[in-house]
Amino acid sequence: MYEANARRVRILYGVFLGAFSVILAAVLIVEAAVLYDTGLAAGGDIYSREAVGARLLPLCGLFALWALAAVGGYLLSVLLPYAERPVRRRDDGKTVRRLKRRLPAEGNADFLAEKERLGRYDGLRLGIWAVCALFAVAAGVICIVYLAQAANFPAKDLPKEMLGLVKNAVPWIAASFVLFAAAAALEKVLSAKRLAAVKHMLALGGNAAPAPVSPAKARLQALVAGMGASKTVLVVRIVLAAVAVACIIWGICNGGAGDVLKKAINICTECIGLG
Repeated sequence: MYEANARRVRILYGVFLGAFSVILAAVLIVEAAVLYDTGLAAGGDIYSREAVGARLLPLCGLFALWALAAVGGYLLSVLLPYAERPVRRRDDGKTVRRLKRRLPAEGNADFLAEKERLGRYDGLRLGIWAVCALFAVAAGVICIVYLAQAANFPAKDLPKEMLGLVKNAVPWIAASFVLFAAAAALEKVLSAKRLAAVKHMLALGGNAAPAPVSPAKARLQALVAGMGASKTVLVVRIVLAAVAVACIIWGICNGGAGDVLKKAINICTECIGLG
């Protein structure tokens, strides 16, 4: 009974703190927009110290209340800690990889039919992720081409720049996220089907001794396991790191690093009222 009441209190306080955070963020966004529009209409310094202080200083009390609420949430978590045991989720993909090492090479007709079905599942899974990867690469190329054209970013026309960026880049990024989310959902379904097929094959063909693993492959598997990631995640990380390094080198070579530095200086100085 005590744990149920404590859980109810934690949930209610979490809802309160979340709603408070959303309201505070909305108020801050509105004040920032009003500050920008007012300064733009006046034609003077948009982010002067006086203008920023006049708009944001009344929010200090609200920020103080939010900080107290956050501290209260921490104290509540200390006084009413969670007592539930963590639930370990089953990973069908890892189970399939582990059980496939026990499959014999040959078997009866039912075994071979199930093996063919498993191969179709594996091919479908590989095709889905290949399509996702190709779409993500195409979307990235389209966004980079748009960002690389200076004509798309006219000087002193921030609303037009942001609107063009939203119209030409955001849809591709959003579509990539949606596609990968759908692929993740299909991966879960296919993993369950692959697991059922592997278990049926084991029941038909019996267990076999695990195939011997070479020392080099064993070291690679230990390295991947130590990093806490599957081979697919490791490959994605390496590709993203390579793309990031290539983009950084490209930006340095075409002088983009200096432009970014100038914009960062202007933004920082304007925010604190020095611009």
